Amino acid sequence: MNLKLHVQRLKKFLLRQKKLNEDINERFSVNPTVFLWRNRFLAMNLFTKIILILNGPPKISVGSEVDEWRKLSKSYNMISREIMVALTKDRKGIRLPEVELALDGEYSKSTIIKCAKEGVRLGLIRANKGRYFGTHKLYNSAFERVMVKIHHPDVIAFAKFVVAINEMNRIASVTADMERDNEYVGDHKTFYEEIFSGTYDADISSLPDDDDDDGSSPPVTPTA
Repeated sequence: MNLKLHVQRLKKFLLRQKKLNEDINERFSVNPTVFLWRNRFLAMNLFTKIILILNGPPKISVGSEVDEWRKLSKSYNMISREIMVALTKDRKGIRLPEVELALDGEYSKSTIIKCAKEGVRLGLIRANKGRYFGTHKLYNSAFERVMVKIHHPDVIAFAKFVVAINEMNRIASVTADMERDNEYVGDHKTFYEEIFSGTYDADISSLPDDDDDDGSSPPVTPTA
């Protein structure tokens, strides 16, 4: 891949990411985005592993009742988690329509009721006048699971990665505010920012095309 195609692909990628950020109401910054792209395989690896770890059982036997509740049905895995989210948010008790609303109609009302009844049977939740409350067994089991999983190396690596990206974006925002408020002039932008802003569009368009390029991505080779 020649320089012209590389720059064109970079700009196309940045424009796509800017649109994604706008869709989720997040500020877009070129430099953190380029860094994240360079480390995209690590990001995908960490995000996939964190799901497997959080969905899986702890590496030692704690909170087995919670596991039993979730494994009674594939649908209970998600429903029981939404019940737990609601119970830890409002400890005055919850009503099942709240859970149904949080699940956005993905599961039927009858399935949610059955899941709650199994939670009662296992002693994890109790029902009183149409409201459901967490028991000591539920909270103790769930907290033990947290205490075990929070020390998992992959959980720690995931947390560090997310915080690092968040901090890079925060610093980029502070820098942008400083430059705007103090009317910075001169060469203070990176090459990536200048490409994104179109500074080199004329120079790039004058470069020869690579007729041998088939449009596919080149193989990933370690360079970092």
